[in-house]
Amino acid sequence: MRVAGVERAEAERRFETGIEGIRTLIRRQAAFAARRNVGPGWFMYREPGDRDLGRWLTGERGPKPHPFGWRYMLVEEPMIRSCLPDVEVEPFQARLEAEFIEDRERWSRFRRAEGLRSLTLACADPDRR
Repeated sequence: MRVAGVERAEAERRFETGIEGIRTLIRRQAAFAARRNVGPGWFMYREPGDRDLGRWLTGERGPKPHPFGWRYMLVEEPMIRSCLPDVEVEPFQARLEAEFIEDRERWSRFRRAEGLRSLTLACADPDRR
């Protein structure tokens, strides 16, 4: 059987290769998080029963819409610092504001794509369950 010009065996091989790539990425990210004391908020994890953004983020999310109505979040320096407490983060907020947020054309495209700023969001302490 052929699907979209690819033999079934080849399609299955490609699928498994893609899945293995995702598994490898998940293992690498988990190892990084364990080494660097990174809590689950850095991926905006949600768990059963969580409302809004879940238990791993704190702070105000800024303007509505509903948290799953937006597509992108602009992660700003305060949030990334809270999520990566044992990682040296070079300052970037001033450049982000000057080159992206204050650029009317870029910011307008971002907002039309339903993007929001992280504003006061911060990763919650994972030991505070």
